[in-house]
Amino acid sequence: MGSQSRSLRNRQKNKQSNYSIKKIGAYLLGLAAAVGLTYGTLEYMFNDHQPPQENRPAIVDIVRDFPTSIPGAGEINIYPAENSKYCIVHIKDLHGLPDSTVKSIELSRGSTASERLRQAARRINHNEIPKVQEDIYNILNYLIEKYRIKDIYLEGLLPEREQSVNSNNSLRMFEDTSQPLLAIERLHFERRAYVRASETMDSYNKRIKEEITSKNETLKVPNSFDDLEEVDKSEDTTLDMILKGSTPINFLIFGTSHSFGNNVKRRNETYPTEMVSLIEIYPSYIRQAISNAERFLKK
Repeated sequence: MGSQSRSLRNRQKNKQSNYSIKKIGAYLLGLAAAVGLTYGTLEYMFNDHQPPQENRPAIVDIVRDFPTSIPGAGEINIYPAENSKYCIVHIKDLHGLPDSTVKSIELSRGSTASERLRQAARRINHNEIPKVQEDIYNILNYLIEKYRIKDIYLEGLLPEREQSVNSNNSLRMFEDTSQPLLAIERLHFERRAYVRASETMDSYNKRIKEEITSKNETLKVPNSFDDLEEVDKSEDTTLDMILKGSTPINFLIFGTSHSFGNNVKRRNETYPTEMVSLIEIYPSYIRQAISNAERFLKK
């Protein structure tokens, strides 16, 4: 009899406890509704990198209404595709000259170029790149706030390193701290950006080989590549990786030497029901920085 009585009391307590939980849950949802928050919005605020699907405007509207003036941006080129399903926003970047690249150029051209190269690299890394990165920071800061999207695809980041890079809580995300602080590093440190892989090991190796070859031969910051076919293939890989996701608008940081126009055009012809619009954003200082970098390297 005693055990039956205890069992009954336990069931009553569990029932009251469940009722209390439901009541608290209903109260919280009511409070959220009172301040204009939906469950999907709450989930985004605490868990997700992207806004709820139902709250996203149609990609056609995003492209049509994309701002033509953004803090930190100079030139903004918009290439709309009819009935777009996706949009790629390519923020142009300017890379520094890391020690590994300088050493590679030295080996190819001999020791006479060493000091000149090192001086040029220092001036580019410390005078020019930080100004471009400040522009990129302001551009991304604006876009993240406006479109509530934290995922940023980054040139050179491979899938196998994505998790480790994002779990790094220090200001410097990458090993080469001799390079200027990147805009994406600041945003990640502020917990406002999640860095996504944009290349496979194969596409990365082919692109890097072509970039080093171009710099070795011309000794300047290249605005185009010699082997366009290989670079085009690597850009196709990047496009495929980005569009595997369900996010309609995607932010991509890639150098000025890259252009995804041909890749997008080819893809739209192949997949007419999954059209992609392309937007290119040039940081306001980037053209001046390229001009200065080329002048430094020619001296």
